Amino acid sequence: MRFIAVDRSIEIEYDDNVWKASENFQGSIVTFRAPEENKDGFAPTLSVFEYPDNPIPLRQIMENTIEQISKMLSDLYYEIVDQDRTKVEFTYSGLVNGVKLKLYQRIERRRHIYSITYGCDSARYERYEKEFDALLSNIMYEQ
Repeated sequence: MRFIAVDRSIEIEYDDNVWKASENFQGSIVTFRAPEENKDGFAPTLSVFEYPDNPIPLRQIMENTIEQISKMLSDLYYEIVDQDRTKVEFTYSGLVNGVKLKLYQRIERRRHIYSITYGCDSARYERYEKEFDALLSNIMYEQ
């Protein structure tokens, strides 16, 4: 299946046997959820957000993001996976209501700034990592 944003800024190939796509879910361009795992609020999810380009360095955007996340997750731990002038990638984990969550986030600068976040409870994270990676590698941006 193929998701195409209304403004055609991104296209994403996805397996509709694994994912359900919801456009404009909580402000995202698109959010993919694994409906088979939707027994609680921590189901495997990948969301893509778009922000206007601005001069703020990506590292600063990441630090602002971590600061906001620290207000929602206790025992927050984060680690930078990769960074350069066009992107910063990091993982983070923490507790919400006693449940450990694990997430990955990539913030990248193209014509706009895109933030892609995936994650779920840590028990399911490893099982879905290949599906998350497949979605990430299938994102095509407007040139």
